[in-house]
Amino acid sequence: MNDVENVLLLSEDARSLIYALEGLNGNVIRVASCMEQLEAIVGTTNRLAINAPAAVEPTASALSAFPTVARQVRKLSEATQQSVAAMQVALKVVTDGIASGQNRLTRTNAIDLAPSVLTMDRLEILMSELVSRSASLTASISATSVRRENL
Repeated sequence: MNDVENVLLLSEDARSLIYALEGLNGNVIRVASCMEQLEAIVGTTNRLAINAPAAVEPTASALSAFPTVARQVRKLSEATQQSVAAMQVALKVVTDGIASGQNRLTRTNAIDLAPSVLTMDRLEILMSELVSRSASLTASISATSVRRENL
């Protein structure tokens, strides 16, 4: 592949990466939405654990079993909350990294090097032709000088 094709391929790859990052960012946003739903579930679980004693029939066996169930529900809620917090931190890092990468690729993609490379390619061809013609001209001048001397 020549330089022009390489630059054009680079530009195409940068565009493809931008679109891929946009899609990935959309997926991360959907995951963040799921985490918000999970947080809502955590809140509901906490409320259930707090309000369950009032909902239980006040019998001795139900009341004796309730504290154990309530502790388990609260532990589940706390563990879920910790998971949500950890996922939020991780998603923030990923989202920031994606945004940064997308910005860099967008900036790189905005630089259109194709005209410069095409110009360089044309200059190489012109220089090659000039060298060739210069050699021909030198040969012609030498031949003319030899003929003059022979006259």
